[in-house]
Amino acid sequence: MIWTIIVLLVLASWICAFVLNIQEKNRSKRFSQFLAENAQALMDGSSRDFEGYTYKRDTKLIQYQFAVSVISLSMTRGTSLRPSENKTWLLIVCTLISALGGWWGIPWGPYYTIRSFINNGKAKEVTIQQLIFSVNNQN
Repeated sequence: MIWTIIVLLVLASWICAFVLNIQEKNRSKRFSQFLAENAQALMDGSSRDFEGYTYKRDTKLIQYQFAVSVISLSMTRGTSLRPSENKTWLLIVCTLISALGGWWGIPWGPYYTIRSFINNGKAKEVTIQQLIFSVNNQN
């Protein structure tokens, strides 16, 4: 009975990781496009809306990681940059996915899982202004 519950939880975490990964990739592309189109207005002090949230140049963003493993395949994935005001639910989701589905890969599963916990614990916030400045300096 207990093994059935464990297997179901691990399978659920893998499905959640798959869905979250697709959603975050798509959101990241949309957010990059939003920043490219609105960079000048944001730097000039205007505010712009994106997916129900108002962004300004001093809006703080944060990104988290999650680990997923299946037998010998282990990987980490990151979320898209999100306003740090919404960080609690995303941190919980990433932690649960890693805790339930990250350990199972041999040999890298435990390493990636622990690394994602550490990285999420010390995740740093970045402002829109810093992000736009760093993107402009790369070009």
